[in-house]
Amino acid sequence: DDEFSFEHTDVADIKTGLKVALNSSTQSRDTVVAFNTKQANMILRSIKMLALCHNVTPVHEDPTSTTMGGSPTTAKEPEHPTDSAAAASSALNAPPERSKTRTARSTSLCEVDASGAPVQHGTATSHQHATDMSTAHSAGGGASRSLLAAQRERVEYQASSPDEIAMVKFAAKVGLHLRERTVTNVGDVEGEMILDTDFGRQLHYDILKTFPFSSERKCMGIILRDRETGQIQFLMKGADTKMVTVLNKSSWVEERCGTMAKAGRRTLVFAQKDLSASEYRNLARQLAEAGATPGQEQREAAINRVLARLECNMTLVCATGVEDQLQENVIQTLERLGACGIKVWMLTGDKVETACCIGRSTKLVPPNCWEWEIIAGTPESFDEQLSKLEDDVGDDQE
Repeated sequence: DDEFSFEHTDVADIKTGLKVALNSSTQSRDTVVAFNTKQANMILRSIKMLALCHNVTPVHEDPTSTTMGGSPTTAKEPEHPTDSAAAASSALNAPPERSKTRTARSTSLCEVDASGAPVQHGTATSHQHATDMSTAHSAGGGASRSLLAAQRERVEYQASSPDEIAMVKFAAKVGLHLRERTVTNVGDVEGEMILDTDFGRQLHYDILKTFPFSSERKCMGIILRDRETGQIQFLMKGADTKMVTVLNKSSWVEERCGTMAKAGRRTLVFAQKDLSASEYRNLARQLAEAGATPGQEQREAAINRVLARLECNMTLVCATGVEDQLQENVIQTLERLGACGIKVWMLTGDKVETACCIGRSTKLVPPNCWEWEIIAGTPESFDEQLSKLEDDVGDDQE
């Protein structure tokens, strides 16, 4: 019963849930009726995932420097995210078909209990550092709030993945704004992330460890510590084929991801895991020892063994589907290439269902044509499937 699926147009509903979860003083009676606390916390956990589990750096232009020749704030250390204030981009308000950036168009939000049934549990605010934003910005009063709003309008996001930027923008659109990502490298802390909210709260996290996306591992992860409570969490996202191997229960995730993939959306699955202080210290020690292993291949293997022990018994939080809209004139361009006798192949790392959908939508696969799927795990299985295909084609021609 407690499973939610939202489209990019459901901003108001998601904001309603976030208001309840963050105990906003502005919530109305209708808000409470729309979502109970458990449901609202479920939504908060999911949107937090989009806002926190990434390698995105917010870069903002100082609005006070516009007439003074000021330039945008940029990263000082390219290998790490840097100091900056961030929030919703004005591009989010453009109609989807006119936006030149990828946008999170469909998001399924769900949690499961030990039996695999969808449930809600706990209050996200018990694992959230929520402080009154008026305290953090009291010095300027209304002027500070106006400045913050101006900074939100001028923010840009830097990341190697357009999908990550799309998700951070979507989180900002519904009320969780990535304001800052700084590099500290002090003690066990790599950096800090600050989220502003539209509901009078500010959330602070220490970045303890970041595990960048790897095409071999098909996932990325980040370990954060709540500034107020000290709660440590490992957040992870990746392809559904990878994530089902690390989840404690995953009864619905493959079906939902398959449905979104057939609609042409690139899917990701998000999960989390609580770590005690002693568990994190042990993990940090193991990673340090693995990182000191001589030889690059041996060192990578040692680190992967440590990560394999970390990436298990994860709690499923949500799945996302990002629509990558076709560039202008793609269909016409492919038709002209075909008319010139040029054969076009599509090479992709997407799921098979997503690739098939894109192939059809671009008319790379013409309507009413035969389609065969050859999914080979070994050269032998490839030869077997290819031979069967040749037999099928021969029978059809006869």
